[in-house]
Amino acid sequence: MTHVRGTLRSLRRSPAYSATLVTVVAMAIALGAATCTVVESAFLGALPFDRPEALHLVGASRVPGAMWPGMLSGREISAVQAQLPGLPGTVLMAGRPVLARVGGVDLRSAAVDARFLDVVGVRPALGGFDPGDFDWGPALRPPELVPVLITDEAWRTRFGRDPDIVGREVVIMERGERRTGLRIRGVLPPDFVFPLDAGETRADVIAASGIPGAAVWPRMAARQFQLLVRITPPRSFAEVAGALERAQATLLDGRPADPSRVDPSVPSAAASASFDLQPIGRLWGADERTAFRPLVAAAALLLLLTAVNVTGLVAARTIARRPELAIRRALGASARDIAWQLAGEIGFLMAIAALAAWWLARPLVTITLGLLPDSVTLLRQPAVDARALAVAIGLGVAVTLIVAVWPAVLATRTGRPARLASGASAGSRAGRRSAFLIVTTQTAFGCVLIVAGALTAVSLSRVRAAELGFHREDLAVVEVEGRRFRDFADVADQLRRGLDALREMDGVRAVAAASVRPFDAGSVPFTTVAPEGVTARPEGVAERRVDRAFFDVARLSVLEGALPTEGEWRDGAPVAVVSRTAARLLWPDRSALGQVLTRLRPVPGASDPRRIVAAVVGDARWQALDAPPVGDVYLPGVIQATTVGIGALVQTTGDASDVAARAARELTARGLTVRRAVALEDAMASSTRARVLPVWLFGTLGASALAIVAVGVVGLVTMTAAQRTRELVIRVALGATSGGVTRLLVRDQLVAVGAGLAVGLVASVWTARWVESQLYATRVYDLTIWAAAAGVLGLVAVAGATLPAVRAARVDPARLLKAE
Repeated sequence: MTHVRGTLRSLRRSPAYSATLVTVVAMAIALGAATCTVVESAFLGALPFDRPEALHLVGASRVPGAMWPGMLSGREISAVQAQLPGLPGTVLMAGRPVLARVGGVDLRSAAVDARFLDVVGVRPALGGFDPGDFDWGPALRPPELVPVLITDEAWRTRFGRDPDIVGREVVIMERGERRTGLRIRGVLPPDFVFPLDAGETRADVIAASGIPGAAVWPRMAARQFQLLVRITPPRSFAEVAGALERAQATLLDGRPADPSRVDPSVPSAAASASFDLQPIGRLWGADERTAFRPLVAAAALLLLLTAVNVTGLVAARTIARRPELAIRRALGASARDIAWQLAGEIGFLMAIAALAAWWLARPLVTITLGLLPDSVTLLRQPAVDARALAVAIGLGVAVTLIVAVWPAVLATRTGRPARLASGASAGSRAGRRSAFLIVTTQTAFGCVLIVAGALTAVSLSRVRAAELGFHREDLAVVEVEGRRFRDFADVADQLRRGLDALREMDGVRAVAAASVRPFDAGSVPFTTVAPEGVTARPEGVAERRVDRAFFDVARLSVLEGALPTEGEWRDGAPVAVVSRTAARLLWPDRSALGQVLTRLRPVPGASDPRRIVAAVVGDARWQALDAPPVGDVYLPGVIQATTVGIGALVQTTGDASDVAARAARELTARGLTVRRAVALEDAMASSTRARVLPVWLFGTLGASALAIVAVGVVGLVTMTAAQRTRELVIRVALGATSGGVTRLLVRDQLVAVGAGLAVGLVASVWTARWVESQLYATRVYDLTIWAAAAGVLGLVAVAGATLPAVRAARVDPARLLKAE
């Protein structure tokens, strides 16, 4: 109890020291725990399947640099199944289509066959599929209402935990008497995770698909499936791998797996890549794990930096308390008693820091999760993980106690109290070397973190400042679809009336209709036209259906030719406008003006005009800010014979977000489904979300490192001034000025800071490569960025060294002599 009272009295006398140490340690532990919690939730937890170690994915061999096996064709699946009869397996459809929109949010689906739940070992929490849900008939036409199981998250957030959810119908569209949508068969368990690839957006619903039966597989050459198998005794991994080699041999030899299933319309030769068999536990998060690993290393480095920093703080305070310790020794206190009290003070502060870290870690985890890109699928509902926090606290406390108690023990190992009071050895060469090593080490650690933070921050700023190629201010994006209509002429009329309603709204200057979906991750470049005489679909070219107002609203720059007039840009007109990239891709050796575009596959009964290129406009980044622009081919005819939805670019006179919100309400009231209604700036920010996370984490770690280095240098200079009290008294008595004393105290620290910067920059040459994949338009070894990061750290360290040095130099010599 006496030790406790002594500890509290001692800490009350030095509130700045106590607050600084608690803040530094709590911040480092909280950041480390938050980082570890997110990584553990995404990549390190157990997969929520029955005996997940038995689940393996069969795919085509991976292309160089890819982590995930390629898709399989039906022909390849047929060959595999012929070699592995009776092996539990399930076929999964590729792609994550949007099936419905509930509460303003899309429901994304994953299509599976009837064996999926049995193979993965998952049972619905409510309801379940009916046996007939997977029987779509020989034509494989989906039912009007597709049977689905919804995830627990979708059930909670989009259906309000409706206890009567089983059997509920979600109608997407009504065309006359025909309805399309979903029929909810049940709810999946809370820990269910799918798709199996952590790099894909998590599915909200699992749809019963009409995946074809074995008789149809040999006819399907398109690679659009995954095959998941469960390998359990008596089968082994080696046995299945051998069967895959035999299946590959049958494909390469052109022999069908089952001669009775030969389809004469399909060539017998099947040049296929080799099969790849991988445990799903090894594949889970393989793409993202590489990007997240540096964050864990950076968090660990911050903890080490904190330990070194606390060493300096505790050493500085211990030396400043030499007179107090000497008096206690003179009054009979043993060295062990003094060491125990010093250790108790540190332990008490560490306990407070641990509690503060627990409180800080929760909002940090929430913020970090809010910045996670959609491609990161979490294995479980994340929360502050007690194990991750315990590891971070244990590492921080253990390392800090070891290095912090050390100077206290040394300070009490003196033979005479008078010697302790004089501090004869405090300013020794060994003490100065220790101080030099501490400053050098923490400056080096800080430099590594600050360089990483600076690189990611500059990269994000360059993404946000990327040239779009079109007008970006005061624009809103609105995407709508027809919901209830008799026929396509009816929905076309609804869409036109919706556009007219937008034009009449307050705050709207102009409205352009277009098939363009700005900054939509789900949009894929696609075109139905190509240069005359070309039969292969052009790569990297996107077809955009727009009205004439689109060019004025987007303000695309005209590079060649002239834009058609309103009368020339009518539906079905034989005219086109192409972007600079499209012109280069389609006609690399000639000018695009006057060239002819024709339909790749003529549509029976439809007119097929030969479209003449009238103008070449500048490139526009419609897909993503950090992706190069694709080749755009602009054609008239936004609303065609089978159009059910369009997009609109709305030029506003005021707040684009407010206009977008009012537009959504107006169009919904008119019976249309609003897919998206946002300000263009918000859509841009959403498209760069994946780049915000590393900036937040590396930037926070770097900023914390900067503060810790500053605090550490202040503590070390204070310690140095205390060590050299007698020397300073003599120098002042002999006429030394305040400036001279300040330079004397700062000089050694600046040498240590310079050495730390040199070591840190050399180390960053190796560590900076870890963040290279996160950078855009930024060289990982950009000398300007590195110099700026090192300069900021150097200035902070200089300021941290100068302030306490100036304070020490201004102390009255008489007070120094009295203190001695």
